[in-house]
Amino acid sequence: MTVRDPRPEIVRRQVSIDFDGLPPLPWLPHAAVEVWLKAASMIFPRGERFFIDSVRACQDRVRDPVLLDQIRDFFHQEAMHAKVHADCNAVLDRDYPGRAQGIAWWSDLVFGALDRLPARFRLSVTAGIEHFTAILAHRAFEHEEQLRRTMPERFVDLSLWHAVEETEHKGVCFDVYRAVAGNGLFGYLYRIAGMLVATLLFVGGVLGCARVLRASHRQADRRFPNLKRRRARDDPMRPFEMHSLLRFMGQAVPWPLYFDYYRPSFHPWQIDNAHYVQRWRERNPGFGLS
Repeated sequence: MTVRDPRPEIVRRQVSIDFDGLPPLPWLPHAAVEVWLKAASMIFPRGERFFIDSVRACQDRVRDPVLLDQIRDFFHQEAMHAKVHADCNAVLDRDYPGRAQGIAWWSDLVFGALDRLPARFRLSVTAGIEHFTAILAHRAFEHEEQLRRTMPERFVDLSLWHAVEETEHKGVCFDVYRAVAGNGLFGYLYRIAGMLVATLLFVGGVLGCARVLRASHRQADRRFPNLKRRRARDDPMRPFEMHSLLRFMGQAVPWPLYFDYYRPSFHPWQIDNAHYVQRWRERNPGFGLS
């Protein structure tokens, strides 16, 4: 019996989104989801460069011509993510004056330190972060309608396009890692060590950056006091404090999918969510292709 390969084509898109129309802060008063997504956006440009460099440092060990083509497509997509998020961050800096630059400086410091690690370990960290972004993309697809009801259209366009491409190439870094480290016990333990570092980086990084952004939201609370009173106690977009952000992260991350990574036999495409990519393509024909 033939087993269907669920992997969709990795598409090279040329994406340009005009973020000048983003409304000023706040989009969702006190909402952890808003601050969490903005903090992630500010980290992405430097992170994407780290991912590209980590794979490039090991790609000479890859012999599979199909995987080599996928690596080149991965480089294109990640470079485009860095560019478009940088465009978005330049506009977000309007509401977070100086803070976006501060987060960029912090990201340079952290990823610069990671650049000094052995190439194979950098690749294992990258594979772990790619799994993290892929399962968060999965969650974004599940809540697309809620995102469209509550977030600015252009930011949703950015988030879902990024989610689609994270899904398209979610197996690439993992396959490169297996080509470099193999499937034995050492390769497995090294992969898990990389995932533990990736988890600390992603969760700690976003929480730390969100803490930096919180001051601007508190200033907005004083400018828009009536919006605060209109928030229902049981609203899923709960008041923004650090405990609320932690609670939101606990809900936003699909933890069963996260822990799948720790299985020795795991592969990203055992989580078959290619139908979300197909749905997005049907709803956004020609996006980034003209």
